[in-house]
Amino acid sequence: MSWSILYTPAALEDKLQLATLGFNQVFEQVLQQLQAQPQTGTALVADLAGAYHKTIIGQHAIIYQPITEQKIIKILAIV
Repeated sequence: MSWSILYTPAALEDKLQLATLGFNQVFEQVLQQLQAQPQTGTALVADLAGAYHKTIIGQHAIIYQPITEQKIIKILAIV
């Protein structure tokens, strides 16, 4: 069973902006990778401990938090 994706309101807005830049297909591929293996990104520290960073393309990345108990990947931001 793959993990579900949950967006914060800010991340949902970020996703729409990313789509306008033409990166929607690449973004979806990265999401599929995360659903198969959520902890493959770079672990973050300090205030973002428990969250991960995964590059989408170039300077764009996903900041996300895997919630293991419910098998949810919470997308915090897309930068």
